[in-house]
Amino acid sequence: MNLQEITNILKSLPREQQLTIANLLQQEEIKLNRFQNGYKCPHCQETKIRKFGNARGNQRYLCMSCKKTFTEYTKSVFFSTKKPLNVWIDYINLMMNGLSLKKICDKLNISKPTAFSWRHKILNYIKKYQENTTVSGIVEADETFLLESHKGVHLEGVKGRKRGGSSKYRGLSFEQVGILVALDRDKNVISEIYGRGKITTKQISNVLEKSIETNSVLVTDSCRSYVKFASDNNLVLKQIESGKHKNGIYHINNVNSYHSGLKDFIRGFKGISTKYLNNYLNWFKWVKSCQSNQDLIKNCLIAV
Repeated sequence: MNLQEITNILKSLPREQQLTIANLLQQEEIKLNRFQNGYKCPHCQETKIRKFGNARGNQRYLCMSCKKTFTEYTKSVFFSTKKPLNVWIDYINLMMNGLSLKKICDKLNISKPTAFSWRHKILNYIKKYQENTTVSGIVEADETFLLESHKGVHLEGVKGRKRGGSSKYRGLSFEQVGILVALDRDKNVISEIYGRGKITTKQISNVLEKSIETNSVLVTDSCRSYVKFASDNNLVLKQIESGKHKNGIYHINNVNSYHSGLKDFIRGFKGISTKYLNNYLNWFKWVKSCQSNQDLIKNCLIAV
């Protein structure tokens, strides 16, 4: 039987049977990708394992080293879910194509709390995939600010703010959350909340010290906090004087453009709680990297 004959048989099956077969094939793909170099314990990475019964129809294994059990899906997004894998894959495609939670819920027949929980499981895997990112060469760095948001939480004595809105204070204040962005010419990006107010040398170090390579050229505005940071980390510092746009061949146009795109991206969600903001910063980094949804499924959904 050739491939065309198999395809014709599959097309002739009822929709439910097609989905069941697709789900089984996707589960087999998970096994092939996660354990292509042999089975390892996802807890301790040891290879001395043996079969240990079944868990909800899935083969369970026992690690002879750490004595913990696992299945093919342990420590993956798909672990401990009651929904079939094809629903997860459809969810990722819809999420990364910009659909709102409400529209995703309607299309996949899942609840809003489930859709919200899945979004942040996936964003946590994106964060895990990006956590070792480094920048080097010519690195532009600058801060941008967003109003703090307690969306979804009622704080006693704190009056709720309408979506959008503005700070009650002029200039920088404790109401604004500071985000430090650093990017190089290879489009590697570091983007993280550093705190509130004008950035300090310690706050720069917290974000960049382990992520920027020695002898890189750090290009910033005239903020003095970068001077000591550059000196402590053997970086060549090129600062743009206030009122000017560049220092010789150096500028911070790329990082400022990134700030603009980030704020447009954030506005599309009509309000994001500050406690989740770093997840959305990582999401935007993924979008800017132009990687496909299939890359996300491969690197995040089925990652060990």
